[in-house]
Amino acid sequence: MKTVKALLNVLEHDAREETNAQKRRLALVERQVEAVKSNKSVELEAALADLERELEAQGPRDLRRLQALVELARHWSCDARALTLGSVSERAGDEGRKLGSLRGELREATSAVLRENRRLAALVRVHRQLVEEVLAGVAAGAGDGGRLVDAEA
Repeated sequence: MKTVKALLNVLEHDAREETNAQKRRLALVERQVEAVKSNKSVELEAALADLERELEAQGPRDLRRLQALVELARHWSCDARALTLGSVSERAGDEGRKLGSLRGELREATSAVLRENRRLAALVRVHRQLVEEVLAGVAAGAGDGGRLVDAEA
């Protein structure tokens, strides 16, 4: 069984990695926003593929954090599900200060990703509504003797 200090080191390392991952995700979501705004589907697909790869790398970090929390729960005779980075930082006292600081940085990075995701979602909704309105207008015009044709035919 690892010592509490060793487990705190694991969680600190994981928090740094996760903060960096959130920053990479933010850049990828920003790429998606720019691709949607400039109507560049190839760039959007590339950003989505990169984001998918980034998200796949999440699993090992989650597993390391869970294992560290389970071991800390054994040390402290508590339920691992009750442990968070914040509660671990508090329980660890002075040894947990760095983890508390890293937790704050992680929260900021995660919040930035969430804000940008909301922005992307709003942009996609507006884009979809615009396309639907254009198609509705074209379809309405088709009822007046016009018709839709396959441009590639």
